[in-house]
Amino acid sequence: MSVGRNDPCPCGSGLKYKKCCLLKETQERALDMHAEQMIAAKSAMLGELRSFAVLRLSEDEFKETWLRYRVADSGSTSRYTPESTDDEVTTPPLHKMLEDIPYFIWLFLDCRDEEENRLVEAFANSGEVEDEDELELVRSVAKATLSPYIVESVERDCRVTLRPLFGGETVELFDRYIARMISKDQVITTRLFSFDGRLHMIGVATMLGPGLRAELRRRLETAYDQCLANSGQERDWHTFFAREVLTTTRIVVEVRAWATQEQELR
Repeated sequence: MSVGRNDPCPCGSGLKYKKCCLLKETQERALDMHAEQMIAAKSAMLGELRSFAVLRLSEDEFKETWLRYRVADSGSTSRYTPESTDDEVTTPPLHKMLEDIPYFIWLFLDCRDEEENRLVEAFANSGEVEDEDELELVRSVAKATLSPYIVESVERDCRVTLRPLFGGETVELFDRYIARMISKDQVITTRLFSFDGRLHMIGVATMLGPGLRAELRRRLETAYDQCLANSGQERDWHTFFAREVLTTTRIVVEVRAWATQEQELR
C-alpha cells in the first residue's frame, strides 16, 4: 500500500509523511548519491595516479618505498625477508604493490623525494589533469594528513562528529560506512579532506577503543618530543602528522598490538 505525501507517516510520529520519513529517505538518497559520485571520482583519480607513478618511478624505487611502508605498517619485514641464496629482497609484483591501497595512498600523499617533492604535487603540476573538477579534487586530497580523532558522536543520518586528539575544532563527516563501523569515544586515525563543501575520507581508517586513547596519546607525545629534540625546530601537531606519517602508522599498529597482548595476559 502506497503512502501519500500528506498522509500520516507510517512510523507513528504523528507528522505527515512528507515531513518525516519521506524527508529522511530523500536526504539519505542524496547522501548515497553524493557518496557514490565521490567514490567514483576517487577511484578514477587513483587509477590515473597509478599510471603516472609507473611512468615516474623505477622498479627499485617502488621496492624501496614499499618496504619502508611495510616496516611501519607491520613492525617488521618478516613477510618479505632476504632469501638465503642471494641478497635480493623478495617483494610482490608491481601490480600487487599498486593494489595495496594503504601503501599507495602513502606513496602518493606522503612519500617525498630528495628534493622534498611528493607524487601528488608532481601529478597536479604535470598538466595531465585537464578537467578542472578533477584537478581541484587532486589538490584537495593533497591536503589530507593522517591524524587521530576522537569520535564525539554518531548520528542516525550518518553524521559523525570528530575532534582532533591533540586539540582543534570539531569536524563533521557524512559517511554511511564509517558511521556503521565506529561508536562514540573511539579513536579513528585516518585522512580527511574537504571537497565540494563536504568532508571526505581517503585511504583506510584504523579504529582503537576508548581505553587505548591514553596509551596512543602517550606514545605519540614521546615521538613528538623526540622529533623536536632531533630537529631542533619548533613544530606543531599538524606539521608532525604531515611529516611523520610512518611514525604515526607504526605507533597506531604498536598500540593495537599492545592491547592484544594485554588482553591475552589477563
